[in-house]
Amino acid sequence: MIKIFSSRTINITKVILLFVIVTFFLPFVIVSCAEEEISFNAFEMTFGKNISEVTHQEGNIAVIFLALPSVALLIALFVRKIKKDTNIFKNILVILPIFNIIACITVVIAARIMFNNQINSFLGGFNLGGLDEHVEFSLSYGFVLYLLLNIALLVIGSVNHVISNKTKLSLLEAAESMNVT
Repeated sequence: MIKIFSSRTINITKVILLFVIVTFFLPFVIVSCAEEEISFNAFEMTFGKNISEVTHQEGNIAVIFLALPSVALLIALFVRKIKKDTNIFKNILVILPIFNIIACITVVIAARIMFNNQINSFLGGFNLGGLDEHVEFSLSYGFVLYLLLNIALLVIGSVNHVISNKTKLSLLEAAESMNVT
């Protein structure tokens, strides 16, 4: 059997996935106008946020896909005792971070469009140029941390993928040399 994951790699992956899920509750974007700053985490972007006593910013349930794949993989890693020789998660550890990074960038672009539309509807027809010059949209540390953790997962998954492929190739070469002689 080919050793795909060490126990150490699985434990590091679990910790990183846990931190990825925690970033879902950290500020992702900040919208500021004059002296006011309103931060939104991914949870609030999913389910909405009361901005003031009379204003509620609606959420978009699609944002939940920033957390669901990581939650599913983390549960699978804890529930299913992965043996060191299993091949089940070899490709998932490469695909999941790529999906998460693309989803994160998509969510931020959609959030910017959503806030732009909100400002345009609030200002009526007076704001034809997009975000008002007094309104700023910026990314926060939750977004950056989410991306960095997914890049770390991608590196771990890629390294494991390359190592397992080299191990397979070495075993195949060894088997061929035994058959030739």
